[in-house]
Amino acid sequence: MRSRAFTLIEVMVVCAILAILATLLAGAYSRYRTNLNLVTASQRLQAEIINTQQQARNSGQIQVRAGVELSAAPLTAASVTNVQGTPQLRIWEGSSLGLRGLKKIYLLDDTLVTFRVSATNVPDVPMVLGDTGLVIEFGVDQGGLGTFQRLFTIPLNPDGTVALPLDTEPARITLDNGIYKRQVEISKVGKVKEQRL
Repeated sequence: MRSRAFTLIEVMVVCAILAILATLLAGAYSRYRTNLNLVTASQRLQAEIINTQQQARNSGQIQVRAGVELSAAPLTAASVTNVQGTPQLRIWEGSSLGLRGLKKIYLLDDTLVTFRVSATNVPDVPMVLGDTGLVIEFGVDQGGLGTFQRLFTIPLNPDGTVALPLDTEPARITLDNGIYKRQVEISKVGKVKEQRL
């Protein structure tokens, strides 16, 4: 009897098909991980803003610098391109006891990522000694070496809203990894919304 076996051509065709499938799966997984990183960072940003808003409500401190409320601060459109680092938040509190850092939150747990950040309608006023209130400082930690690059700040009112001029809303922060974009929007009444663009 003649035994049945695969020919060399059949084996080569199967290997070629498996190689193509592996390449396609690797690309899909890479895009999935890229999107997952962005979603994680954006959702953590939203959650920490909400947490800090509650802290602002609990403290009830008005944003004041040298007797002037920070809501009168000029607006900026902060834009940083191809920043390599891990997106990070730092929460600062100013009071009669002085300036102190409350939290340091990494928005990603992975190694370095390259991304773009843009912010519109954000009153970018870094907190200094003598200020009162709460400020969320957004930036990147470059390589975990302690080098922090501040990109912009978000001052909060005692009711949890962002300190914006009366005719301006909302504040928007966009994270862009070159493939996907997500945005965190903070309305004047303090509602925080995270969404895909």
